[in-house]
Formats: sequence, structure tokens, C-alpha cells
Amino acid sequence: MLFLPILAKGYVLEKSELYLTFFLMLVSVVITYLFASKTSLLNAYKNNYITTTISSSGQLLQFILQIVVLVYTKSFFWFLICRIVSALLQWGMTEIVVRKKYDPIIKNKQKIDAETKKEVTKNVKAMFMHKIGNMLVNTADSVIISAFIGIVILGKYTNYTTIITALTGVLTLFFTPLTSVIGHLCVEEDKGAVKKYLNFFHTFNFILGTVFFLGYYGIIDNLVNICFKSTEELELVKSVSFIITLNYFIQFMRQAVMLFRDATGTFYNDRWKPLFEGLLNVGLSIGFVYLFEYLFGADFAVVGVIVATIVTNLTICHIVEPHVLYKYALGDKPIKYYIRNYVYIAVFTAALVVLHFSMQSYQSEWIELLVNGCIAVAVAVVPCVFAVLTDRDFRHHIKNVLLKIRKKFRKEKEKTSS
Repeated sequence: MLFLPILAKGYVLEKSELYLTFFLMLVSVVITYLFASKTSLLNAYKNNYITTTISSSGQLLQFILQIVVLVYTKSFFWFLICRIVSALLQWGMTEIVVRKKYDPIIKNKQKIDAETKKEVTKNVKAMFMHKIGNMLVNTADSVIISAFIGIVILGKYTNYTTIITALTGVLTLFFTPLTSVIGHLCVEEDKGAVKKYLNFFHTFNFILGTVFFLGYYGIIDNLVNICFKSTEELELVKSVSFIITLNYFIQFMRQAVMLFRDATGTFYNDRWKPLFEGLLNVGLSIGFVYLFEYLFGADFAVVGVIVATIVTNLTICHIVEPHVLYKYALGDKPIKYYIRNYVYIAVFTAALVVLHFSMQSYQSEWIELLVNGCIAVAVAVVPCVFAVLTDRDFRHHIKNVLLKIRKKFRKEKEKTSS
């Protein structure tokens, strides 16, 4: 909190408001740690749907309360209080469900053996290092933009990232509930079968990301103007939204490997990677701010921050994470994965360029949004078809799923006819 005035470059309101805002945000986050162990217990028993329902219900209530508060009070203070209310509600719901389902486990006072405790402690420390590294990468961008470029640019940048973060949060719901399922799969199946499942999820990862992030790029400028109506100019230069889209897609392409990493518990083996990645990202971001501003002008300083994140992702995350997973969990070399992964990223980048030059301009924001959204979906079809045709494992698993659905419908039809 002592460094807030330095980090918020260009902030002109009372410092007390800045401190209060930060404090309330901090409280809303800290509360979630009070029931984190109970959430982990539910997930361990493959009850991710319960934790997802609780968090979604809490967030829905939060959004409703925030809308009401903004309409009737226009107070940012009460807007943040709604976050705290939502966190408290999620805490209460989690406690009730866990105590009802797993009361004997909670009341079990038996101590774990020293070996298990040592293993758990080791993995928790490794995961903590991953979280610190992720914070340095994902949070540092906003801090650096605020401190070195200005809080006005950060405000415009946040409009774009708020939407894409919400979008990415929805997309990750396809992966997060599968962690415990994949964990059981890795125990029950041989490594060859697990690799095929990884290939399937990697291609699925690419298809999801291609459709959603091309769609995002096609409509984001119009969406920002519609959602955040203001007398000021809210759009960033198009090169910034292009780089934001590419950056989030590249980060999203790690989801499949991270899913299998968490499921197999191999995050200990690359525990130093996130710290090195985070420190490198901070250093490159600060350097690129001045470099891009010197080469291309002040409007492109923010591009330098995002490019630094892309560089660290491509040169560290997309190399180290698959290497560790393949070496320690799958007993193989990730050469084929590397080739497929970087081809996927190159194909998406090419599709993004095609979309950029295919977009249309209209006087009506809504018409422009609709037309460019349709163009984005049309452009996304080509890379998606390419991915399906080039991945035999993906086609195999999709075929099996369709056959199971077909058999189920046949059985239901036979029951109704008899």
C-alpha cells in the first residue's frame, strides 16, 4: 500500500480513496483463502460441478448487487463491498456442503504420516512458486503500464482485458473440472493412451481458442464502445487489440498441458520456471516500454509490454512445461508436441491477419459488430478444419463419443418402442 501513489501514475483523486479501494479489493481476495481447503476437498472427490455452481452463484449475486448499487448509489465503495458479500456467501455455501457430505473427514483428527506430509509440503511449495510466477506475468503488465505509461492508458487497456479475461474464464471451465478425472485416468491408463488424450485436448484447446479469440478481435472495438459508453475516446489503436488477442491466445494454448500437469502432479519439476519467467517478463516489459516508444511513438509503448509477455510465453512456458510433462509423466520427448503447438500458433496468427484485412466499417456500431463477428466465425472455420484433419487422435476420440451417443439413443428408442 505504501507504493500505490508511485504505481498509479497520473492519479489525481484523494490518496485515501486509492488506499480504501485497494484495501477492499484485498479483503475480498483474502476471504477466498479461508475456504480454499474445503474447495480442494470437493474437487479431489471429482465434485467440481459443486464448486463451479457455488462460485457461479456467488458471482451472479455479486453482479446483480453491483448493478443495483451503481444505479442507486453510484458509489464505487459499495460496488467493492458487493465483492466481499459474494465471497462471504461462497464461503458459507462451501462450508455447508462440505460439512454435510464429508463431516467424518473433517472431524478425523488422525495425523498423516511423515512421508505423506513431506510430499504434500513439497508440492505446495512448488505450486506456490508457480502462483508467484503467474502473478509476476499476469499482474505485472497492468502495474508497469500504470507506473511507466499512465493510468489513463491503463483504463483503456483494462476495458479490453476485462472482456477477454471474462471470456477466458468461461473457456477454462471446459478444462478445470477435468483435473481430477485426468488424474484418475493417468493412474488407470498406460502412458500411450494418456498421450493420445493429451493430443485430443491440445487440438480441442486450439479449436476453442481459435473460434473465441478471432471472434473477440472481430467485435472488441465495437463492444468496448457499446459497453463502456463515455464522452472520451475509449478505443485503443488497432495494433494494441491485435497484440492483446494474440497474447491471450498464446497463453490459452497452455491449458491442455497445464491440465495434465496439475493432474499428474509434475508442477514440482519446473518450480523455478515461473519465477525466472516472471522476472524476465518484468525486465523485458520495462525495457520494451522505452524501446517501442522510441521506435514507434507513445501510442505503441503499451504494445511493448504485451510483446514482452508473448516473448516469455513462447520461449519459456511453451518449451519448459511440455518438456517437464513428457519427461516426468509420459516418459517421452515432446518433439511432435512442439511442432504441432507452434504450427497451431502460426496458423492462428495467419488467420488473425486475414481477419484484420477482412473487417468492414459501418456507421452503426451494432451492424459493424454483427458483420465482423460473422466474418470472424467464417475465418475461424478454416484453421479448425485444418486441426481436425491433421490430428488423428482427435478424430478417433470424437468418433468414439459420437458412437456412444448413437448407442445411447438406440437404447432409448428401443425402450420406448417396447
